[in-house]
Amino acid sequence: MSEEDEEGAPEEQAGGGLLETITDAGSDLAESFDGLPPQVKKGIWKTIQRFGTATLELGVAKIDGKTAEIEAVTKARTDITEATAAKIAENARVPQEYVDAAIHQHYENIIGRKITMDEVVSGAIKMTAEKLKQLSSDSEVLADEESTIGDEFLNEFEQQAETKTTEEMKAMFSALLSHEIIQPGSVSTKTIKILGDMTPEIALLFQKFCSLTTYLGMPNGKPSHDDIRIVATDKSASQNGLQQYGLGYSTLCKLADYGLISTEFNSNMTYTPAVVTDNTVMFALLHQSKNWVLKKIDEEKPVDVKLSGVALASVGRELFPIVELDPNEEYLTDLKEYLKKRNVTIQGVQ
Repeated sequence: MSEEDEEGAPEEQAGGGLLETITDAGSDLAESFDGLPPQVKKGIWKTIQRFGTATLELGVAKIDGKTAEIEAVTKARTDITEATAAKIAENARVPQEYVDAAIHQHYENIIGRKITMDEVVSGAIKMTAEKLKQLSSDSEVLADEESTIGDEFLNEFEQQAETKTTEEMKAMFSALLSHEIIQPGSVSTKTIKILGDMTPEIALLFQKFCSLTTYLGMPNGKPSHDDIRIVATDKSASQNGLQQYGLGYSTLCKLADYGLISTEFNSNMTYTPAVVTDNTVMFALLHQSKNWVLKKIDEEKPVDVKLSGVALASVGRELFPIVELDPNEEYLTDLKEYLKKRNVTIQGVQ
């Protein structure tokens, strides 16, 4: 191998297996990394280099042959820290054990945050590999090869993600990072902040809301319009029409306060593009991660598919792809009955 080959792009150097010589987590990442599209590898490498997390940084060093250098720098930092602690104790006339305890607590905090970032980034890489197994290399979901994850995103992401302690929130941040690596620019810093502020209660309510939504979309699940909403099947949402599904008026107000859903609970959306005409449709109707179409019951009668409900706001739409939907059969049954009154049936398609 030539010297030029050894200094090639990171994605070309990674072929030998990323992180396979360090920790079980590193070995898992190595397997995930192999075979990813170049633009995705570029986003992953930028993320690793930006956060400089302990396990991942050493993995990069293995590829670049700089492990000894990083270990030497780490040793030097330790020596400096110890010397600094002794100097502080001497100058401040504080017992050495108090200074040692303070510095130990400080570094425990730093290490804890680094470990959290290791877990979040590792989870994101694994999620990315799993998602891309379902996509072709020329999929429209993938960004072009010139796009990559932005510095503003990474800055805000680190601030919010490094303080998370629950496995559920770490998983959500991993999913958000994975989504941004695959589609750079799809998540705003505002959305990262709101996710960081979410309580477990709000996260659960948001999942419940997203699980009932319907939208026009492509077969790959990508929305065709900026409209993802729950269709009210009885009375309006503002009149507690969604109460029986755990989404009463007061609950919707909580979600609206977080900026996740629209404050207009009775807006309309027309679903004509999902109605079968001459055995074709313009778009599928997506509900509970499945593709559906609307078919007329009586060809001689008009259909009414201008439906009312409450929609996700822009932040909610950005978070929607990372939510694990929990199908609600009761709502689906009610939706089918409601649509029959409007001269259409909802039928699943492949």
